[in-house]
Amino acid sequence: MRKEKQLVKELMLLGEVPLLVGEAGIGKTTMIYDIAVELGLPLVDLPVQLMNPEDLLGLPLIKDGKTEFTLPAWFPSRPSVIFLDEINRASSRIRGALLKLLYEKTVAGVRLPQGTLLAAAMNPPTDDYAVDELDDAALLSRLVPVELGVNVADWLAYMEAKSGNNLVIGFIKAYPEWLLGGANDPLPRPNPRTWEKISHILNGLSDEVKEEFLTSLLNKMVGVKAQAAFTKFVEGLKSFDPKAVFDKGARDSLLALKPNLQLVAMSRALDMALEDPTLDFVGALSYFVDKAPKEVIVSLYRTITETDRYASIKAGIAESPKLSLALSRLISKI
Repeated sequence: MRKEKQLVKELMLLGEVPLLVGEAGIGKTTMIYDIAVELGLPLVDLPVQLMNPEDLLGLPLIKDGKTEFTLPAWFPSRPSVIFLDEINRASSRIRGALLKLLYEKTVAGVRLPQGTLLAAAMNPPTDDYAVDELDDAALLSRLVPVELGVNVADWLAYMEAKSGNNLVIGFIKAYPEWLLGGANDPLPRPNPRTWEKISHILNGLSDEVKEEFLTSLLNKMVGVKAQAAFTKFVEGLKSFDPKAVFDKGARDSLLALKPNLQLVAMSRALDMALEDPTLDFVGALSYFVDKAPKEVIVSLYRTITETDRYASIKAGIAESPKLSLALSRLISKI
């Protein structure tokens, strides 16, 4: 969602209020947080679905026979990013209170600090979410809707950068359709947030606890279908040790795997070569370049060339004219 993020950021800097519309767990809040960090501004996250009008506008106070409003606790003391989350779950009273904030940029008669930016988000109005159709013309006229989807490549890069679990990353690489469940699939269904949570759990649980409870946890987090697909994937990987990629006497066993599993096994071998420079990944790739399915080799090569941490492997490939030529020919056929 890099392009969408840039769009949202530029809209905010123009003084507009982008409305991020997308499924739960795809990274709407993370996007706004990242934008705030990039701009050096604190984030004020307002869960408007849980708020009353006085939480948003401040409590009334009688002063000199007149009603005034005190500033709410969230009111920023300096330029900030204000994020109105789940705006279509807010009550009609809150939506009315939002109008002055969105239009006048004021709260209790006090203007927001100069340079304060606003954004909002909502889940789509489907049967899966306890939300209303946002049909308030006055409110909508103050927002700029931005539809967000899921970019598998961006999510994988994000997970690899934060050392996500290799099995989760490998599964989504092999079966990207499982990153986000279909709109008609029963709940629970997978989304990027739940896979990130599963990655964290897999990295932290002991083998004994995983053996006992992992299947049950997955069923409750991503649903039976995704759990079954992930379990089958993991079982398939157990039949091949990635170290065999470097063993001239055993590496042909890789070719017996399905292409998706070949790619994951080669990716794991690639990471092993980063940790142990004595493992000759360039030599292994030279062996498989005309034996493994071309989509496996091309996908692997693109990962190497597009990921900074594989710079040493990329340099090794460049030093092998025969391998470089073979890879160029494969890419030209895609």
